Amino acid sequence: SVLVPFSDTKSIVVESRRRTGFDSSMPKEGVLVYVVDNSADRVGGPINVKPNTNSGSMKQYAPMATGETYTYQNVTIEVIESKSTSDIVLVNVD
Repeated sequence: SVLVPFSDTKSIVVESRRRTGFDSSMPKEGVLVYVVDNSADRVGGPINVKPNTNSGSMKQYAPMATGETYTYQNVTIEVIESKSTSDIVLVNVD
């Protein structure tokens, strides 16, 4: 996992997710990106999955594959390579 803080209450998190344990039934493996916002008045909870919608079954298809990129504020995440057990990502903070 990679964690990039934006403030005292907000960070972006990058995880490599695989079909094991708790995630054994997930339909898509890969790099999962989400924003954690612990501010007191956050509507919808502290975790917001990116780049897809944070609601319903779309969240299950959010993991990114090789060649995909996502930019949030000044942070760009690029999936360089997906292997059967891990992912290689490039995280660029401007």
